[in-house]
Amino acid sequence: AFISYSRNFIFDMNGNVIVPRQSNRTTTPSSSGSGTADSGSGSEELPQPELPLQVAVFTQDTLRPTLQFFNLDLNTGHLILTFDETVRVSTLNPTGIMFQSNQSDAVLHQLSGGYSNNSDGTVVVLKLTITDLNRVKQLNRLASDENNTFLAVLSSLIKDMNNNSLVEIDSDAAVQVTNYTADETKPTLVSYNLDMDSAVLELTFDETVLLSSLNVSKITIHSSASLSLSNSSYSLTVTSSRAEKGTKDSTVVSVAVGWNDANELKKIVNLATNRFNTFITLAEATITDMQRNTLTPVKGMNVANLSPDETSPELRYFDIDMDHRILTFYFS
Repeated sequence: AFISYSRNFIFDMNGNVIVPRQSNRTTTPSSSGSGTADSGSGSEELPQPELPLQVAVFTQDTLRPTLQFFNLDLNTGHLILTFDETVRVSTLNPTGIMFQSNQSDAVLHQLSGGYSNNSDGTVVVLKLTITDLNRVKQLNRLASDENNTFLAVLSSLIKDMNNNSLVEIDSDAAVQVTNYTADETKPTLVSYNLDMDSAVLELTFDETVLLSSLNVSKITIHSSASLSLSNSSYSLTVTSSRAEKGTKDSTVVSVAVGWNDANELKKIVNLATNRFNTFITLAEATITDMQRNTLTPVKGMNVANLSPDETSPELRYFDIDMDHRILTFYFS
C-alpha cells in the first residue's frame, strides 16, 4: 500500500508546504547530436521524480458486511439488497435468503436460486427465479403486502471485497421490507391440454393463479382459430364443470369437464376430436392471479396436446314403454 501526494497536500503551522519524497538520482538532458553548440558548461539537472510513500502500519478490513435494508418488486421479480459496504457480487448465494411473513410463527420460503448482473457495490439487484416467484405468490400470507414481507439472511449470502462473510440476520430479528411494489401484471395462459377420454382440461399459466376465482363459464372450445368463421363452439357450464378435486393455487389448473359438458362437446361433429379442430377462448374474468389481477384474454389458442375419446360407450340401462311402443337406451 503506497500513497502519492502533491505539495499543496498539507501545510505546517507557518504555511510551509510539505516536501515530496524524491529520488536520489540526478537526471540530465540527452545530447541533441554532434555539431550543436553547447549553451553552458556541465549538465543541467531536471526535476527529480517524486516517490510514493509506503504504509507504515496496515490493518486489514476484518469487519463483516451487514444488510441495511431491502426492497421487493413483484412486478419485475427483483429483490434489491443494500449493504453497509461494497460486496463482491461473484460470491452471491441466493439460497442464503429466507422470506418470512413476520418475525415469529412465520410463513417461510427459502430461495432456491437467482442471479445478479450488478458490478461490485453496496447495492445488489437479485433477479428471482420463476419457481421462487410463483411459490411466494402461492403462499398468500407471505409477501402479499409490506406488512408480511420480512427477510432473514445467512452468512453464506455474500462476502465483502476482503472475503468477510455477511452478518447473519436470524428469523426472530428478520428485517421488514422498506419499499414494496405489488404484482400488477395480468396473468397469461401459456398453453393447455385437453383429454377427452378422461374429460380433463389442463390450463398452464405464467404465474400462480387464485383457484377460487375460476369461472368455467368463461371458457369456450372452438373448432377454428378464426372465431368469426367458426361454426362449432361450446362454452363450459358452472353446473357441470369445476376445478378437479385436490387442485390448489398454482400455475397449473385442472378443470374436470362435467358429464353434461363432455357429452355436449362430443355431440358436435368436428369439434375437439384432434389438434386441428381444438381452439380455446378465455375471457378476462376466467381467473385472476393472487393479487386479483384479471387474466389477459385468450382468443383462439390452439391446443398443445389433445387426447381423443377412445373409451367405448357402455349401455347402462334401458326403459320400455309398451303403451307408446318406445324403447329407450341410456349410455355412459
